[in-house]
Amino acid sequence: MAREDRRADMLFGGIWLLFLVSPIIALVRTDASTTWEVVGWVATTLFAVLYLISYLHPTPGPLHTFEGAAVWTTVLGLLAISTVPAVGAYALTFLAYLVAVPVFRLPSPWDAIGGVVPVAVTIALVVAWGGPSSLGWPIWVTPLPLLLMLPMRRITDGVERQSELRHDLELSRQREQVGRDVHDILGHSLTVIAVKTDLASKLVDRDPERARTELEDVLELTRSSLGEVRATVTHLQAPHLGSQLVASETALDAAGIHVERPPRVPDLDDDFSQLLAWCLREAVTNVVRHSDAERCIILVSKAGLTVVDDGIGRGTGDEGSGLSGMRHRVTAFGGTLTVEDAHPGASSPGTRLEVAL
Repeated sequence: MAREDRRADMLFGGIWLLFLVSPIIALVRTDASTTWEVVGWVATTLFAVLYLISYLHPTPGPLHTFEGAAVWTTVLGLLAISTVPAVGAYALTFLAYLVAVPVFRLPSPWDAIGGVVPVAVTIALVVAWGGPSSLGWPIWVTPLPLLLMLPMRRITDGVERQSELRHDLELSRQREQVGRDVHDILGHSLTVIAVKTDLASKLVDRDPERARTELEDVLELTRSSLGEVRATVTHLQAPHLGSQLVASETALDAAGIHVERPPRVPDLDDDFSQLLAWCLREAVTNVVRHSDAERCIILVSKAGLTVVDDGIGRGTGDEGSGLSGMRHRVTAFGGTLTVEDAHPGASSPGTRLEVAL
């Protein structure tokens, strides 16, 4: 158990010790002999200390077994009983703590069983000590701690399960997000690397100088992509729309696709800008990989993003993981993603991809 968790548990346990004010006041006003008064003070002090110590045990630990909780509750019970000659009926205050140890330490259904035992023992002792006259308010008050604490325990367990579920869902969402980010980064970068490497291999004999330039670009792109992957998996950066426009133009040029793009990026909200940057990266990757296009038009505005090519069109296949990831991003942002033929019925229908709020 972390130090912060132990401090929080100690604080939680310490607050409830305020209810010991009743037996303490009874000790101050007691008419019992000095011996029993001293015993009462010592027993009450040890009771408070041992009760707080019970919150220091890690989870799981000795107190989270039925045997461990039984031993600890028995020791606390004996201390509580030893105060009876000095405080009388006020000793019933200790019962709430005797019930709390098993109820908040043991797993279900042992918590209920462990809570019933000190209640039953207390009722038996009250009847044995007071006789028939004790069958009044002490008997009716005794079960109250158990009746209050068990529902509290069930509520606490429910809150913890909800918290764990939310944590698991958030962890799953983050994993999916990282997976989509890495896919988009590597899909785009590897596509450009493949195109440039293929071009360089064709230029080795005809134009060695240009081939060398292309290979230097490949090396630089590889280093840049590695940095992006590292940054993405640690959530340190997201693509910048302006930089992505430049990178997209470079990729399309390398693939021999003429590109038309806006000269500047409009003033957009940071989150929306990052969304469009991711979508542009994936859209251009698909154009380079699958479109067999000669021309690509990129439009960016405050309303969204449009990428149009004059290639072979979408075809009839299902969306790949790239488009599915893009649709998930856009939908989560509250927008819509449309992918359709740019010129339906034409021999080269092309593809029109639009992201809009």
